[in-house]
Amino acid sequence: MRIPARLTKLPQCRDAGDQMFIELAAVGKADLLVTGDKDLLVLAPQSGGRIVTAEAFLEGLGAW
Repeated sequence: MRIPARLTKLPQCRDAGDQMFIELAAVGKADLLVTGDKDLLVLAPQSGGRIVTAEAFLEGLGAW
């Protein structure tokens, strides 16, 4: 699978090195991106709640 050169409507991470995780989650149609990285977590409000901490994931495990 290749990541398209340009993905639209994705939040832009302030750390360019972390942007690939946003893109991979989008291309792979991931339900959630579970992370402890603060540069990704600040994008949680823009992601519709799809970027979560491990703690939040475990707390909501039955809800997803």
